[in-house]
Amino acid sequence: MILRDWVAWMGMKIPKMDPKVKEKLEAALPSEGATLRPMFGNVAAFVNGNMFAGVMGDAIFVRLGKEDRTEAERGGAKPFEPMPGRPMKDYLEIPNTWVNDPAALRKWVSKAHRHTGSLPAKSKASVKKAGKNRRK
Repeated sequence: MILRDWVAWMGMKIPKMDPKVKEKLEAALPSEGATLRPMFGNVAAFVNGNMFAGVMGDAIFVRLGKEDRTEAERGGAKPFEPMPGRPMKDYLEIPNTWVNDPAALRKWVSKAHRHTGSLPAKSKASVKKAGKNRRK
């Protein structure tokens, strides 16, 4: 069963990406070392094969280290839950006030890029294998 079928079976709906929010994320991405790819009708940003930020509907999420997560949560960020009740470890949805403030958005996307860039790179083979396993 592919993800699209599973999501429909579960009665869930993946929110449609807001193109204006995508533009804001694109503007906040570092000029080097980041790639933006489509993901489930939305987009995600990657560094060394690891996802560090993305858009889901009208929200932007980022992957942060422990200290930055604590700071972000104090500022209003909340756990990123693509499915209600199932938060993604290390990922936070940032407040709309930060999304609408280019300097704040750039700050948090940069922190996510730096943290995720420090993690071991995913090999192309592991990314392909993970994709094949998900499609079964």
